[in-house]
Amino acid sequence: MYQRIHLQPNLLYKHRGLHPQCHQYLDQYMPKTNLCAPNSFKRHATLAAIKQSQNTIMQLLTLFTIAGVFLLSAVIGQAQTHTFDEIIYSFRDASVPPPYHRSYVIRINAKEAQVEVSDYEEILHQKTTPISAKQWADLQNKAKQLEQPGQKFQEGATGTSSQTIVLKNQQVENYKLLWDSLSEVSAPTEAFVEAIKATIPKLSGLLR
Repeated sequence: MYQRIHLQPNLLYKHRGLHPQCHQYLDQYMPKTNLCAPNSFKRHATLAAIKQSQNTIMQLLTLFTIAGVFLLSAVIGQAQTHTFDEIIYSFRDASVPPPYHRSYVIRINAKEAQVEVSDYEEILHQKTTPISAKQWADLQNKAKQLEQPGQKFQEGATGTSSQTIVLKNQQVENYKLLWDSLSEVSAPTEAFVEAIKATIPKLSGLLR
C-alpha cells in the first residue's frame, strides 16, 4: 500500500513549511500517491475550500428556512386571531358547594351578546343584550393584542377556577386560550376579558 517516494528536501521545505531534515520521515511513510507534489497540495486545498463553502451555504439555507417557517407561522397565527365573527368567553367556577358555584358563558357576535349562568348543572339565568357597532369594533381592536393561544395551568393544582377565550370565524375555531386562577395572562388579554363582560349590563347581579 505504501511506497517510498523521493522528494528534494528544499521542495518539502518550500511547499510543506517543514525543515529539510523532516523529509526523511515523510519519505518513509508517505503513500504511493504523490500527495507531496505542489499540484496535489493545491487540489487538496481547493477541495477543502469547496467543502467548507458548501457547509456554510447549507447552514445559511437551514437558518433561512427556519426563520421563514417562524415568520409564516406568526403571520398565519395573527390572521387567524384577528379574523373572527364570534367570541365565546367561559368562566368555570372553583369546586365549591352548589349554592355558591357560579359558572357562565358569554357569546358575542356583531349584533348581540348572550350570557348563560349556571351552577354545576342547573341554568340559573339567561340574558341577551344588543351591542353597538362601537362595542364590536372595540372588541375587534382589543383582540389584536391577545397573547398566543394555548393553555396555562399550574401543575398539580385542583379545585381552581378557569377561563377560556375562543374566537370563531364562520363557525370554525381559530383561536383558543385557556388558563386557571393560579396562572397569569397579559394585560391586553385581561382588557379583552373586561370588554367582553362589559357587553352584559349588571353581570355581577346575575352571578349572585
